[in-house]
Amino acid sequence: MFCWGDYHQREDRGGDIAVWAAQNSLSLLNTTNVPTNPYGNTIDLAFSNIALAAAVVEDHLATSSNHFTLCLTLPDITLTFPQVPGKVRVTTEDELRRFRELVPTGIWRIPQGNATALELDNLAAALVDLLQSAATAAGRPVRKGTRSAPWWTEECAGAAAEYRAIRRIFPLGFNRDIQLARKEFQRVVRRAKRQYWRNLIDGFSDSASVFKAVRWLKAPGAFQPPPLQVGDIVYETQIDKANALRRCTLERRTAADDIPDPWIPVSPSRAIPFGQEITLQEVEDATIKTGNTSPGADNITVKLLQAVWDIIGDHVRRLYEGCLAAGHHLKAFREAEVVMIPKLGRRNLLKPRAWRPISLLSCLSKGLKRLIARRLA
Repeated sequence: MFCWGDYHQREDRGGDIAVWAAQNSLSLLNTTNVPTNPYGNTIDLAFSNIALAAAVVEDHLATSSNHFTLCLTLPDITLTFPQVPGKVRVTTEDELRRFRELVPTGIWRIPQGNATALELDNLAAALVDLLQSAATAAGRPVRKGTRSAPWWTEECAGAAAEYRAIRRIFPLGFNRDIQLARKEFQRVVRRAKRQYWRNLIDGFSDSASVFKAVRWLKAPGAFQPPPLQVGDIVYETQIDKANALRRCTLERRTAADDIPDPWIPVSPSRAIPFGQEITLQEVEDATIKTGNTSPGADNITVKLLQAVWDIIGDHVRRLYEGCLAAGHHLKAFREAEVVMIPKLGRRNLLKPRAWRPISLLSCLSKGLKRLIARRLA
Protein backbone atom coordinates (compact mmCIF):
# COMPACT_ATOMS: atom_id res chain seq x y z
CA MET A 1 0.00 0.00 0.00
CA PHE A 2 1.19 3.50 -0.80
CA CYS A 3 -0.57 6.77 0.17
CA TRP A 4 0.53 10.36 -0.21
CA GLY A 5 -1.08 13.77 -0.35
CA ASP A 6 -1.70 17.15 1.27
CA TYR A 7 -2.67 16.37 4.88
CA HIS A 8 -3.66 19.94 5.71
CA GLN A 9 -5.69 19.34 8.89
CA ARG A 10 -6.25 21.09 12.17
CA GLU A 11 -3.66 20.57 14.89
CA ASP A 12 -5.98 18.27 16.87
CA ARG A 13 -6.30 15.83 13.93
CA GLY A 14 -2.66 14.75 13.96
CA GLY A 15 -3.41 11.93 16.39
CA ASP A 16 -6.14 10.60 14.09
CA ILE A 17 -3.69 10.42 11.19
CA ALA A 18 -1.18 8.55 13.36
CA VAL A 19 -3.85 6.05 14.48
CA TRP A 20 -4.97 5.51 10.88
CA ALA A 21 -1.38 4.84 9.78
CA ALA A 22 -0.79 2.39 12.65
CA GLN A 23 -4.02 0.48 11.95
CA ASN A 24 -3.00 0.00 8.31
CA SER A 25 0.66 -0.85 9.15
CA LEU A 26 1.90 2.22 7.30
CA SER A 27 5.20 3.94 7.98
CA LEU A 28 5.91 7.63 7.40
CA LEU A 29 8.42 8.05 4.57
CA ASN A 30 9.11 11.76 5.12
CA THR A 31 12.16 12.83 7.05
CA THR A 32 10.93 14.35 10.32
CA ASN A 33 11.07 18.13 10.82
CA VAL A 34 11.69 18.81 7.11
CA PRO A 35 9.17 21.43 5.84
CA THR A 36 7.25 20.85 2.62
CA ASN A 37 6.35 24.48 1.89
CA PRO A 38 8.10 27.87 2.12
CA TYR A 39 6.32 28.70 5.39
CA GLY A 40 8.08 25.98 7.39
CA ASN A 41 5.11 23.60 7.62
CA THR A 42 5.15 19.86 6.97
CA ILE A 43 1.76 19.05 5.46
CA ASP A 44 2.65 16.90 2.43
CA LEU A 45 3.08 13.37 3.75
CA ALA A 46 3.76 9.95 2.22
CA PHE A 47 2.97 6.61 3.89
CA SER A 48 3.74 3.07 2.78
CA ASN A 49 4.18 -0.49 4.03
CA ILE A 50 6.56 -1.38 1.18
CA ALA A 51 10.14 -2.12 2.21
CA LEU A 52 12.81 0.26 0.83
CA ALA A 53 10.24 2.91 -0.15
CA ALA A 54 11.54 6.45 0.38
CA ALA A 55 10.41 10.08 0.13
CA VAL A 56 12.68 13.13 -0.19
CA VAL A 57 11.68 16.81 -0.23
CA GLU A 58 13.20 18.40 -3.37
CA ASP A 59 12.79 22.09 -2.59
CA HIS A 60 14.83 23.11 -5.65
CA LEU A 61 12.31 21.63 -8.12
CA ALA A 62 9.97 24.54 -8.81
CA THR A 63 6.28 23.90 -9.51
CA SER A 64 3.28 26.17 -9.95
CA SER A 65 2.12 25.72 -6.33
CA ASN A 66 3.51 26.91 -3.02
CA HIS A 67 4.37 23.32 -2.05
CA PHE A 68 7.80 21.79 -2.43
CA THR A 69 8.17 18.75 -4.67
CA LEU A 70 8.04 15.41 -2.85
CA CYS A 71 10.18 12.84 -4.68
CA LEU A 72 8.89 9.29 -4.06
CA THR A 73 10.93 6.14 -4.73
CA LEU A 74 9.46 2.63 -4.77
CA PRO A 75 11.28 -0.67 -5.39
CA ASP A 76 10.26 -2.56 -8.51
CA ILE A 77 8.20 -5.45 -7.10
CA THR A 78 5.61 -5.90 -9.86
CA LEU A 79 7.62 -6.63 -12.99
CA THR A 80 8.46 -10.29 -13.50
CA PHE A 81 10.60 -10.08 -16.62
CA PRO A 82 14.33 -9.36 -16.16
CA GLN A 83 15.31 -5.71 -16.05
CA VAL A 84 18.72 -4.19 -16.70
CA PRO A 85 19.45 -2.05 -13.63
CA GLY A 86 20.57 1.46 -14.37
CA LYS A 87 23.81 2.76 -12.98
CA VAL A 88 23.38 4.37 -9.58
CA ARG A 89 26.00 6.35 -7.69
CA VAL A 90 26.09 6.14 -3.87
CA THR A 91 29.15 8.09 -2.76
CA THR A 92 28.32 10.98 -0.44
CA GLU A 93 28.05 10.59 3.33
CA ASP A 94 24.30 11.26 3.27
CA GLU A 95 23.74 8.67 0.54
CA LEU A 96 25.79 6.04 2.35
CA ARG A 97 23.95 6.81 5.59
CA ARG A 98 20.61 6.42 3.84
CA PHE A 99 21.80 3.19 2.21
CA ARG A 100 22.80 1.81 5.59
CA GLU A 101 19.37 2.73 7.00
CA LEU A 102 17.50 0.98 4.17
CA VAL A 103 19.32 -2.36 4.13
CA PRO A 104 18.09 -3.53 7.60
CA THR A 105 14.46 -2.92 6.56
CA GLY A 106 14.69 -5.68 3.94
CA ILE A 107 17.19 -8.06 5.55
CA TRP A 108 14.33 -10.25 6.80
CA ARG A 109 13.72 -11.35 3.21
CA ILE A 110 17.09 -13.12 3.01
CA PRO A 111 16.41 -16.90 3.08
CA GLN A 112 18.23 -19.07 5.62
CA GLY A 113 18.71 -22.23 3.56
CA ASN A 114 22.13 -22.81 1.94
CA ALA A 115 22.33 -26.60 1.49
CA THR A 116 21.22 -27.13 -2.11
CA ALA A 117 22.05 -25.38 -5.37
CA LEU A 118 18.54 -23.91 -5.58
CA GLU A 119 18.71 -22.54 -2.04
CA LEU A 120 22.12 -21.00 -2.75
CA ASP A 121 20.83 -19.33 -5.93
CA ASN A 122 17.85 -17.93 -4.03
CA LEU A 123 20.12 -16.67 -1.24
CA ALA A 124 22.46 -14.93 -3.69
CA ALA A 125 19.58 -13.43 -5.71
CA ALA A 126 17.88 -12.09 -2.56
CA LEU A 127 21.12 -10.57 -1.26
CA VAL A 128 21.96 -8.87 -4.57
CA ASP A 129 18.37 -7.62 -4.99
CA LEU A 130 18.37 -6.13 -1.48
CA LEU A 131 21.62 -4.24 -2.05
CA GLN A 132 20.54 -3.01 -5.49
CA SER A 133 17.14 -1.83 -4.25
CA ALA A 134 18.68 0.01 -1.29
CA ALA A 135 21.30 1.63 -3.55
CA THR A 136 18.61 2.73 -6.02
CA ALA A 137 16.55 4.29 -3.23
CA ALA A 138 19.50 5.99 -1.53
CA GLY A 139 21.63 7.05 -4.50
CA ARG A 140 21.28 9.05 -7.66
CA PRO A 141 21.34 7.88 -11.28
CA VAL A 142 24.52 8.30 -13.26
CA ARG A 143 24.04 10.83 -16.04
CA LYS A 144 26.39 10.28 -18.93
CA GLY A 145 28.26 13.28 -20.22
CA THR A 146 27.95 15.39 -17.08
CA ARG A 147 29.82 15.43 -13.82
CA SER A 148 30.16 17.87 -10.99
CA ALA A 149 33.27 19.98 -10.60
CA PRO A 150 35.96 18.34 -8.42
CA TRP A 151 35.78 21.19 -5.91
CA TRP A 152 31.97 20.94 -5.52
CA THR A 153 31.07 19.95 -1.94
CA GLU A 154 27.95 19.26 0.08
CA GLU A 155 28.20 22.80 1.46
CA CYS A 156 28.07 24.17 -2.09
CA ALA A 157 25.04 22.03 -2.87
CA GLY A 158 23.29 23.26 0.28
CA ALA A 159 24.02 26.90 -0.51
CA ALA A 160 22.78 26.43 -4.08
CA ALA A 161 19.56 24.77 -2.87
CA GLU A 162 18.95 27.61 -0.41
CA TYR A 163 19.53 30.20 -3.13
CA ARG A 164 17.06 28.44 -5.45
CA ALA A 165 14.49 28.16 -2.67
CA ILE A 166 14.65 31.89 -1.93
CA ARG A 167 14.36 32.72 -5.64
CA ARG A 168 11.17 30.69 -5.75
CA ILE A 169 9.66 32.85 -3.02
CA PHE A 170 10.59 36.06 -4.84
CA PRO A 171 10.38 35.22 -8.58
CA LEU A 172 11.01 38.81 -9.69
CA GLY A 173 14.49 38.73 -8.18
CA PHE A 174 14.50 42.29 -6.79
CA ASN A 175 14.85 41.51 -3.13
CA ARG A 176 17.56 41.91 -0.52
CA ASP A 177 17.15 38.30 0.64
CA ILE A 178 17.95 37.08 -2.86
CA GLN A 179 21.03 39.29 -3.05
CA LEU A 180 22.29 38.03 0.31
CA ALA A 181 21.66 34.40 -0.66
CA ARG A 182 23.51 34.90 -3.96
CA LYS A 183 26.49 36.48 -2.20
CA GLU A 184 26.53 33.66 0.35
CA PHE A 185 26.44 31.07 -2.43
CA GLN A 186 29.31 32.77 -4.25
CA ARG A 187 31.30 33.00 -1.01
CA VAL A 188 30.85 29.27 -0.34
CA VAL A 189 31.94 28.43 -3.90
CA ARG A 190 35.07 30.59 -3.67
CA ARG A 191 36.00 29.02 -0.34
CA ALA A 192 35.47 25.50 -1.68
CA LYS A 193 37.64 26.20 -4.73
CA ARG A 194 40.40 27.69 -2.61
CA GLN A 195 40.36 24.77 -0.18
CA TYR A 196 40.33 22.22 -3.00
CA TRP A 197 43.40 23.64 -4.74
CA ARG A 198 45.21 24.10 -1.44
CA ASN A 199 44.66 20.44 -0.49
CA LEU A 200 45.65 19.30 -3.97
CA ILE A 201 48.93 21.22 -3.95
CA ASP A 202 49.75 20.21 -0.38
CA GLY A 203 49.26 16.57 -1.36
CA PHE A 204 52.05 16.61 -3.95
CA SER A 205 54.82 14.40 -2.56
CA ASP A 206 56.84 13.66 -5.70
CA SER A 207 56.97 14.43 -9.41
CA ALA A 208 54.80 11.42 -10.22
CA SER A 209 51.89 12.81 -8.22
CA VAL A 210 52.26 16.16 -10.00
CA PHE A 211 52.09 14.56 -13.45
CA LYS A 212 49.16 12.40 -12.35
CA ALA A 213 47.23 15.45 -11.15
CA VAL A 214 47.98 17.40 -14.33
CA ARG A 215 46.81 14.50 -16.48
CA TRP A 216 43.64 14.07 -14.41
CA LEU A 217 42.80 17.79 -14.49
CA LYS A 218 43.32 18.04 -18.23
CA ALA A 219 39.95 18.56 -19.88
CA PRO A 220 38.92 15.74 -22.22
CA GLY A 221 39.13 16.70 -25.84
CA ALA A 222 36.52 16.37 -28.52
CA PHE A 223 38.25 13.23 -29.85
CA GLN A 224 36.12 10.10 -29.90
CA PRO A 225 37.18 6.56 -30.88
CA PRO A 226 37.24 6.31 -34.67
CA PRO A 227 34.88 4.10 -36.67
CA LEU A 228 35.53 0.38 -36.66
CA GLN A 229 36.24 -1.46 -39.89
CA VAL A 230 35.60 -5.20 -40.19
CA GLY A 231 36.34 -6.38 -43.71
CA ASP A 232 34.64 -3.99 -46.09
CA ILE A 233 32.04 -2.82 -43.55
CA VAL A 234 32.55 0.33 -41.47
CA TYR A 235 30.66 0.74 -38.17
CA GLU A 236 30.23 4.25 -36.76
CA THR A 237 27.63 4.21 -33.98
CA GLN A 238 28.48 2.99 -30.49
CA ILE A 239 26.01 0.10 -30.55
CA ASP A 240 27.17 -1.08 -33.98
CA LYS A 241 30.81 -0.98 -32.91
CA ALA A 242 30.01 -2.86 -29.70
CA ASN A 243 28.20 -5.62 -31.61
CA ALA A 244 31.00 -5.85 -34.16
CA LEU A 245 33.65 -6.14 -31.44
CA ARG A 246 31.59 -8.80 -29.69
CA ARG A 247 31.38 -10.89 -32.85
CA CYS A 248 35.04 -10.46 -33.78
CA THR A 249 36.51 -10.89 -30.31
CA LEU A 250 34.16 -12.99 -28.21
CA GLU A 251 32.44 -15.18 -30.81
CA ARG A 252 35.44 -16.34 -32.82
CA ARG A 253 35.40 -19.80 -31.19
CA THR A 254 32.63 -22.30 -30.52
CA ALA A 255 32.40 -25.51 -28.53
CA ALA A 256 33.48 -27.41 -31.67
CA ASP A 257 36.89 -25.72 -31.48
CA ASP A 258 37.55 -27.02 -27.95
CA ILE A 259 40.35 -29.52 -27.34
CA PRO A 260 39.53 -33.10 -26.27
CA ASP A 261 39.21 -33.78 -22.56
CA PRO A 262 42.84 -34.31 -21.42
CA TRP A 263 42.01 -35.60 -17.95
CA ILE A 264 42.80 -39.22 -17.07
CA PRO A 265 40.60 -40.78 -14.37
CA VAL A 266 42.43 -41.78 -11.20
CA SER A 267 41.53 -45.18 -9.82
CA PRO A 268 40.75 -45.34 -7.01
CA SER A 269 39.56 -41.73 -6.84
CA ARG A 270 41.23 -39.54 -4.23
CA ALA A 271 39.82 -36.42 -2.63
CA ILE A 272 41.90 -33.27 -2.24
CA PRO A 273 41.82 -32.01 1.38
CA PHE A 274 39.79 -28.82 1.28
CA GLY A 275 38.26 -27.22 4.36
CA GLN A 276 34.64 -26.20 3.93
CA GLU A 277 34.21 -24.19 7.12
CA ILE A 278 34.79 -20.47 6.64
CA THR A 279 35.29 -17.85 9.32
CA LEU A 280 33.75 -14.41 9.13
CA GLN A 281 37.21 -12.82 9.22
CA GLU A 282 38.30 -14.90 6.23
CA VAL A 283 35.27 -13.77 4.22
CA GLU A 284 35.83 -10.15 5.24
CA ASP A 285 39.47 -10.22 4.12
CA ALA A 286 38.54 -11.69 0.73
CA THR A 287 35.55 -9.44 0.04
CA ILE A 288 35.98 -5.92 1.42
CA LYS A 289 39.72 -5.69 2.18
CA THR A 290 40.98 -5.62 -1.36
CA GLY A 291 42.29 -3.13 -3.90
CA ASN A 292 40.23 -4.42 -6.84
CA THR A 293 37.04 -2.41 -6.30
CA SER A 294 35.57 -2.14 -9.82
CA PRO A 295 31.90 -3.23 -9.65
CA GLY A 296 30.30 -5.66 -12.05
CA ALA A 297 26.94 -5.65 -13.78
CA ASP A 298 25.10 -5.50 -10.44
CA ASN A 299 26.74 -2.11 -9.68
CA ILE A 300 27.45 -3.13 -6.06
CA THR A 301 30.78 -1.59 -5.06
CA VAL A 302 33.17 -2.59 -2.29
CA LYS A 303 32.36 0.72 -0.58
CA LEU A 304 28.70 -0.28 -0.34
CA LEU A 305 29.62 -3.69 1.06
CA GLN A 306 31.86 -2.03 3.64
CA ALA A 307 29.05 0.30 4.72
CA VAL A 308 26.70 -2.58 5.63
CA TRP A 309 29.15 -5.40 6.33
CA ASP A 310 28.06 -5.76 9.96
CA ILE A 311 24.53 -6.39 8.62
CA ILE A 312 25.20 -8.72 5.67
CA GLY A 313 28.55 -10.25 6.67
CA ASP A 314 27.12 -13.45 8.14
CA HIS A 315 24.81 -13.94 5.14
CA VAL A 316 27.80 -13.63 2.79
CA ARG A 317 29.71 -16.16 4.92
CA ARG A 318 26.80 -18.62 4.72
CA LEU A 319 26.65 -18.10 0.96
CA TYR A 320 30.35 -18.80 0.43
CA GLU A 321 30.34 -21.76 2.81
CA GLY A 322 27.36 -23.31 1.01
CA CYS A 323 29.08 -22.89 -2.36
CA LEU A 324 32.18 -24.72 -1.12
CA ALA A 325 30.12 -27.53 0.40
CA ALA A 326 27.89 -28.04 -2.65
CA GLY A 327 30.49 -27.22 -5.30
CA HIS A 328 28.02 -24.85 -6.94
CA HIS A 329 28.71 -21.78 -9.06
CA LEU A 330 25.92 -19.29 -8.42
CA LYS A 331 23.72 -18.09 -11.28
CA ALA A 332 23.96 -14.51 -10.01
CA PHE A 333 27.76 -14.68 -10.41
CA ARG A 334 27.81 -16.09 -13.96
CA GLU A 335 27.21 -12.70 -15.55
CA ALA A 336 30.01 -10.26 -16.30
CA GLU A 337 30.12 -6.83 -17.88
CA VAL A 338 32.62 -6.81 -20.75
CA VAL A 339 34.41 -3.55 -21.55
CA MET A 340 36.64 -3.01 -24.57
CA ILE A 341 39.83 -1.00 -24.05
CA PRO A 342 42.53 -0.17 -26.62
CA LYS A 343 45.69 -2.24 -26.48
CA LEU A 344 48.79 -0.44 -25.30
CA GLY A 345 50.76 1.11 -28.13
CA ARG A 346 48.15 0.50 -30.82
CA ARG A 347 47.60 3.66 -32.84
CA ASN A 348 45.31 2.30 -35.54
CA LEU A 349 42.03 1.81 -33.68
CA LEU A 350 40.11 1.02 -36.85
CA LYS A 351 40.89 -2.70 -36.56
CA PRO A 352 39.21 -5.03 -34.04
CA ARG A 353 42.61 -6.51 -33.09
CA ALA A 354 43.54 -3.13 -31.58
CA TRP A 355 41.03 -3.69 -28.78
CA ARG A 356 41.01 -6.17 -25.93
CA PRO A 357 38.12 -7.16 -23.66
CA ILE A 358 38.16 -7.04 -19.87
CA SER A 359 35.50 -8.64 -17.68
CA LEU A 360 34.05 -6.73 -14.74
CA LEU A 361 32.80 -9.32 -12.23
CA SER A 362 30.56 -8.78 -9.24
CA CYS A 363 32.46 -7.77 -6.10
CA LEU A 364 30.72 -10.58 -4.21
CA SER A 365 31.80 -13.01 -6.94
CA LYS A 366 35.40 -11.80 -6.73
CA GLY A 367 35.33 -12.33 -2.96
CA LEU A 368 34.43 -16.01 -3.41
CA LYS A 369 37.06 -16.32 -6.13
CA ARG A 370 39.79 -14.93 -3.84
CA LEU A 371 38.70 -17.16 -0.98
CA ILE A 372 38.98 -20.31 -3.12
CA ALA A 373 42.31 -19.18 -4.59
CA ARG A 374 43.78 -18.67 -1.13
CA ARG A 375 42.57 -22.11 -0.06
CA LEU A 376 44.20 -23.70 -3.11
CA ALA A 377 47.44 -21.79 -2.57
